[in-house]
Amino acid sequence: MAMHGQWGLGQEHLCSYLPTQTARLELLRISAIDAAEFEALVAQGYRHFGTLFFRPWCRACHACVPIRIRTAEFRARRSVRRVLERARDLDVEVTTPRPTAAAYALYCQHKERFRDTNPDADAVSYDEFVESFFHAFPFSRTLEIRERGRLLAVSHFDLTAQVLSAIYCYYDPRDLPRSPGRLAVYLQIALAAQHGIPFVHLGYYIAANPHMRYKAGFQPNEVLLGDGEWVPFMDGRNRCGLDLERLSQGFCPPGKPQLRSAPPSS
Repeated sequence: MAMHGQWGLGQEHLCSYLPTQTARLELLRISAIDAAEFEALVAQGYRHFGTLFFRPWCRACHACVPIRIRTAEFRARRSVRRVLERARDLDVEVTTPRPTAAAYALYCQHKERFRDTNPDADAVSYDEFVESFFHAFPFSRTLEIRERGRLLAVSHFDLTAQVLSAIYCYYDPRDLPRSPGRLAVYLQIALAAQHGIPFVHLGYYIAANPHMRYKAGFQPNEVLLGDGEWVPFMDGRNRCGLDLERLSQGFCPPGKPQLRSAPPSS
């Protein structure tokens, strides 16, 4: 399939992750895409909510760095085992996306966690919620976690032969002691290992944002710093294998995505 989409640049706006910065996004509105094309976009640092694919295009800041886990080398350390032990009584289901009122209520509760770094983190309407997380791409999946029937957490992700890409996880903040976000990632790593998928993509690592820096703790991992240049970051023993000055330069996207057929400009 040749990808059908529209490429463009969004308006500059206040950054949701670093309040002292302004941000701008490179945008792709995609109506049709196959698994191979999706894998190519993810490998170039793109994320997506529904049909809207994006990556940062900021003039003065390059702090959003794509990060991925090397699945085959991941080992369950003691902290991982503790999270899994606390989850023994929970029910887990991987399914195709299906919007529900319960999931939307959970999402709205979860958004309150980000008031400390983003005071304007208001939840979207139900229709916008459905549009962002429940578009029926063939590779779209959700991981639902329940406690005796109660929906505890929902994690959206994409699953292809080469990539598991985590999109977003939301849960009731009162369940934070169970570490539901980390649990969802551990379960997705296990799913990727089961299917022989080499990489689990976690989106953007942002060292200066407390809600985004945790991603470096899933090891070993790699970060994307240039045009297709994935380099080792943290190894399995919590040691940084990357020159910190180079890391501080961040991710600078090269321009329009490289695909078999480039999308038309807007």
